[in-house]
Amino acid sequence: MKKRRQQQPPPYLDGRVAGNSVSMRRSMRTSAGRFMQFFLCVMMLMMFSVQKASAVDDWNNDWIRQRFNPVNATLELDIRVYQDWGGIGNGHCGFCRDDGFLTVNVAGKEIKLRGPEEQWTSLSVGSDQVTGIDYKYVQWLGKLTDPNNGKKAYYLRLIIPLKQVNSSESVTYTGKWWRKGKTEDNNITHTVNIKTNYGCTKTVITGGRYDVVNNTPGYNIYFKKDGKASDYSIDSYGSFVLCNSVGEEISGIGSVSAGNTSGSFFVPTDKMSLDNFSDYKVKQKYTPSYNKQVTYSTLGDSHTRPAYPQVKEISADYNQATRKAKVNWNLSAAPTQNCIEDNTVLTIKSTDKATNAVETTTQNIKYMAGKTAYSYEFDVPLGKSLNYEFSIKRSHTGNSDVWNNAFSKTTTLSASAKHSNVIAGSVHAKLSEENKTATITWQTEGDIWSSGTKAVLTRINVTTNTTDNIELSKEEFLGGKYVDDMIMVCNEYRYRLTVKPTEAYGTLPTVAAPESIMPTSIGNLVAFTAGKGYYSDRVELAWSSKGNFERFVINRKEHGAPDTDYKQIAVTEGNEAQNDYYYNDVNAVPGVVYDYRIKGQVMCSGNLLESEEKLTDVGFRTPTGDIYGRVTFENGQAVAGAKVTAEPTEGSGVPGKSYVFSGTSKLTVDNESLLKDATKAATLQAWVRADKEGTIIEKPGMYKLAYNNQNIEFTVGSQTLKTSKKLKDYASSAQFVHLSAVASATHLIIYINGKAVAETKRTAQITGNDNKVVIG
Repeated sequence: MKKRRQQQPPPYLDGRVAGNSVSMRRSMRTSAGRFMQFFLCVMMLMMFSVQKASAVDDWNNDWIRQRFNPVNATLELDIRVYQDWGGIGNGHCGFCRDDGFLTVNVAGKEIKLRGPEEQWTSLSVGSDQVTGIDYKYVQWLGKLTDPNNGKKAYYLRLIIPLKQVNSSESVTYTGKWWRKGKTEDNNITHTVNIKTNYGCTKTVITGGRYDVVNNTPGYNIYFKKDGKASDYSIDSYGSFVLCNSVGEEISGIGSVSAGNTSGSFFVPTDKMSLDNFSDYKVKQKYTPSYNKQVTYSTLGDSHTRPAYPQVKEISADYNQATRKAKVNWNLSAAPTQNCIEDNTVLTIKSTDKATNAVETTTQNIKYMAGKTAYSYEFDVPLGKSLNYEFSIKRSHTGNSDVWNNAFSKTTTLSASAKHSNVIAGSVHAKLSEENKTATITWQTEGDIWSSGTKAVLTRINVTTNTTDNIELSKEEFLGGKYVDDMIMVCNEYRYRLTVKPTEAYGTLPTVAAPESIMPTSIGNLVAFTAGKGYYSDRVELAWSSKGNFERFVINRKEHGAPDTDYKQIAVTEGNEAQNDYYYNDVNAVPGVVYDYRIKGQVMCSGNLLESEEKLTDVGFRTPTGDIYGRVTFENGQAVAGAKVTAEPTEGSGVPGKSYVFSGTSKLTVDNESLLKDATKAATLQAWVRADKEGTIIEKPGMYKLAYNNQNIEFTVGSQTLKTSKKLKDYASSAQFVHLSAVASATHLIIYINGKAVAETKRTAQITGNDNKVVIG
């Protein structure tokens, strides 16, 4: 700041006072002159005094106006920062640098005000005129009129966001009020406490009831504002929310704008426990958008929702001996206070089975505090056969379909005076597919099962001429089925069923099954494969079976010949404890392709039984062999370095031994069912000498063996397994290699010349289709 000027003597003092020689005119030495001189001095003193008093003013704490703004949860401090009374010369006052400043300590903040030099008539946002608070909380108010003297001064406003309200906030001002032209400035030390109490009237719950809103059962709570606050009111701000008894908000209920003086909250049943009463309170809360550090909260008085336990379960039973039907139901709870005390309403609907006539009655049973179990008993009319439907509900909301649909319980009961019996012609016996059990079925009529009634199933062994009686329980008889697992292989059986009631119901006729059954013990053929030129001295046959076979018959014919050409070539023994079998056909002609067929046989009670399955496969023997010997001279001495070459004569060889594919040609197997059912496991095999890339064997949509990018690939559905090396790394291009691609339920494996070269876990599942197998 500029250095203050040294005080100069007032201009109205004459030369002698000022220390200067002043010459006066003679005329002034007269009386009139002296009077004029005195008058001028007085006027100049008055002018100087007025100018000086109106321009320099001592600091007054009243120049700061503080107030609490409840709507924004802030303190607003309007501070005089500068005044320029007099307009010229000495007399400017304010918090102007370098001598003037003001520090405000409030709400944990230290805010400093220092205006520019000489005068402060505007605010430079972002400058150091105000520090310690963000400029968004600073407002320049400009010139305002002082109500005490009518003069104007410059003000700014500090807006202080509070962290808490409903207390007292201390504001301390310290600083220096600069007064231009004065040798001393005013020191400022001033503290004021500002109350931050706000006004908000309580919210009163006027009532509640169990109700329905938007097809949802629940409890409606009605509330209103109990008057309006006069001071620092936030009555119309924020929103009303529903709380539990300790003031915690209940989620999912929504809110009501505080702009309303009344409203309601609906609590769905899924957000309450009907078994217990609950206390609710309405809270008005308000968080100013200007200051989200503060939330106002006013909690109203409590309202109790009464408990309203519902029917938990219902059941009904019928006592045939007494002809009594009894309906039982339980409530989920039975509070003794703060609960709805009404009736449980039982609706009984009966339908006559013979006439379909319907009758409906209702019974009201009083709710009793502390009691959860209830029942109602009545007589079933003698000689009637009725279907009953029972429903139970609470009467307090009994007229509401929404409440009834949500909480009423229903059960049914069939009651009759007609005795049970087996229907004539309905008994049948059937042998299981495994030939181990007989299933006897029948149909029943009537509804009464009198005390002491017996149902007897008689088993007749025709082979041994013996009988056995099997006593059935009521449940077994009414179930209409019995599984007999006490039958022996190769024995013929017949069955009849008799119901034996008490004497009051007389004698009922016996009903026999028209069928006879004879269980046999014969297994199933599961799989059969024939070798595809794997060996030069034989065709290896392999098959699997389940169950009992005494022997297996192997037939053979040349491929393509009619089935009448099948000739038996071997019979092998079977064993019930063995599943896998092998046979080597050493009599097959090399190079001839054969169809092989196998069937299983067993003798049963003098009868020869054959397996239902007759499995076939194609196989052949490789037309190659080894040449052994030596080359000698006539005297028998061996010839060193001799080389023997064997060449086929024209027309010799094995037609159909192999196919050559150009890359565009292919063979299609005219059999849609081939591999169709092999969704869990399959094996693709081929002898290959690959000159070009492409498909080797494929069942489109299921399996594919291919040669691509010089690697062997095996695809199962969407999963593809590739060899890690190129095919040439396993064998030269001039050699035939044997490929096997195996898919099991758990793994995929590629074999080359019998060695596993690639393997992975199976992840893809496939569905069988009718696409034909393609080769090449």
